[in-house]
Amino acid sequence: MKNNNSPLNKQLKEEYVALWNVPSFRERFCNRKIRLDNKTEEWVLERDKCKYSEKKNSGDKPDEIPCIEISDRLCEGAPLLFVGMNPSGTDKKSYSRNKEDVFVYGGDSPYYREMGEFAEKCLGCTNGFSELDLFGIVQSNQSVVREDFLENPDYYKEMFELFLKYLILTQPKVIIVANAFACRILCRDKYLKLYEPEYDNFYKNAKYSLVTNDQFGGYTFTTKGFKAQMYFSSMLSGQRALDNGSKDNLIWMVKNYLRHNHKGT
Repeated sequence: MKNNNSPLNKQLKEEYVALWNVPSFRERFCNRKIRLDNKTEEWVLERDKCKYSEKKNSGDKPDEIPCIEISDRLCEGAPLLFVGMNPSGTDKKSYSRNKEDVFVYGGDSPYYREMGEFAEKCLGCTNGFSELDLFGIVQSNQSVVREDFLENPDYYKEMFELFLKYLILTQPKVIIVANAFACRILCRDKYLKLYEPEYDNFYKNAKYSLVTNDQFGGYTFTTKGFKAQMYFSSMLSGQRALDNGSKDNLIWMVKNYLRHNHKGT
């Protein structure tokens, strides 16, 4: 279910446009050095890469792409909210027709079809879900985002605060964090040393708690008076997708939680 006309889509886009127009934020993004892919140690400035497709040796004229994306599946009232890490920026056809720095993306991709199938097994319909990323920065190589976050967490602070704000506004009953690194950020992973002082400013305004739910598995997520059930998972599709057995177990836990706490959903 697309929600291009959702008030939340428009509102989040406006907030990201305002953030992108802050010179220090834009400069930080455009002047960071990134690795082109996992197979090379060649580093380039983001400003030299961010508006072009990664087909650098194809000889084709590069497509212009936005620097920030938000999902067109963001909406209020859907029982399930899927949380990702950041948009990968793979829909080049949409980009070539769009000249904006902040872009609302969608399409009938396997990424969304998998969410729809998951929602159907839990709810009996394919459109009972919403989707929101921790960070809006476009980057297909998540290891780049991981390395950059660990070295420069303060740069991601405003985006994380926007994520928490719009998570509350969507009012989901169940939140599924479908990305391993996003899970580690939310639980302030001790193995990544996210409790070290250099990360304090990143979490300073992120007032939320995670309490283990012994009855239904997962966690009770609470922030600013809002409460929802949260489950941690890896991605639902792609090379690092959750295996079928683990996915079936996750579906069972979500259905069991909804059946006991939100009858009629």
